Amino acid sequence: MKRNLMGLVALVAVGGLVWAAQEKGQDKGGHQGVEPSPEHAFLKEMEGTWDVEMTFQIPGAAQQKSKGVETVSLVGKFWAVFDIKFAAMMGMPWHGHGTIGYDPVKKKYVGSFVHSAAPFMSIGDGSAVAGGKSD
Repeated sequence: MKRNLMGLVALVAVGGLVWAAQEKGQDKGGHQGVEPSPEHAFLKEMEGTWDVEMTFQIPGAAQQKSKGVETVSLVGKFWAVFDIKFAAMMGMPWHGHGTIGYDPVKKKYVGSFVHSAAPFMSIGDGSAVAGGKSD
């Protein structure tokens, strides 16, 4: 029963988001004929499993390095989802999950991110620059 209720809540939430996009004029008449832009092609380059090494420093502490694995998969032609895991970051396992896509209305890449060490979601946007780095 609980699973069915959660499914219904998710369905209503998605329906509300689609309706809101239509009201704002972001949905330009359906999705069947929409083709990915060159900006969406960049997402395809991210697909795969990658070794990750992160260097970070907590104020007042020595610099630390952590190695992990990132897996990126595509959701259709317009979105990528990614999962990052570190066996030990600051002495404990760390897991993050996010989305990234290109918003043709904003003309920016948009995304969201959650991870196991914080009780909030990060949402942001940016643009790609030469070499695949973002600003």
